[in-house]
Amino acid sequence: MVTIGSEYFVQKGAEGNMIINPQEVAPTELFLYYFGAKWCPNCEKFLPTLISFYNEANKTSKVLEIVFVSCDPLESDALSVYESMPWLTTEFNNLKVKTFMRENGITTMPSVVLIRKNGTVAKKDCRIDIIKKGVACLEEWKAAAAIVDEISIIPKENWNRQDLTTSHHIVIREIDWKRVHASPGIYPS
Repeated sequence: MVTIGSEYFVQKGAEGNMIINPQEVAPTELFLYYFGAKWCPNCEKFLPTLISFYNEANKTSKVLEIVFVSCDPLESDALSVYESMPWLTTEFNNLKVKTFMRENGITTMPSVVLIRKNGTVAKKDCRIDIIKKGVACLEEWKAAAAIVDEISIIPKENWNRQDLTTSHHIVIREIDWKRVHASPGIYPS
């Protein structure tokens, strides 16, 4: 299970909420973080749609896991909004989670982020897909969440060749070096 700095997750059980180790969560094909808060009216409006999406996606088999990340100032607010959710939540007020949000530009709520198994962000604004496409977006997300085994840089003269469109390659066609050099963290120091 991919975490964004959480030491544990909270899961609902028959006897109340239980603390579990992220490694104990059954693996799924897709892993989403849902950033929301009780004080956010848009989160309140979006939550029934997200719950319906989650239940529909997992109707025949579990392919999707969601973890709620509360952006509430009070733990009591986070727990009260979590009560209506059928998925996991993170520990409250974790500094590493706040760092993850800052580093990935997660500034609005509600936000739904697709995470790859290696912990990197595959897609930031999944909320729009959920609203517009429903479960039809799952196949697109599976491709986006796949960990790329190979990156190929293809010379410009070969861009139109048919063999460039394989499912296990990302083709880099051109590089904007000004943007790359202006972006911190692209290359290790």
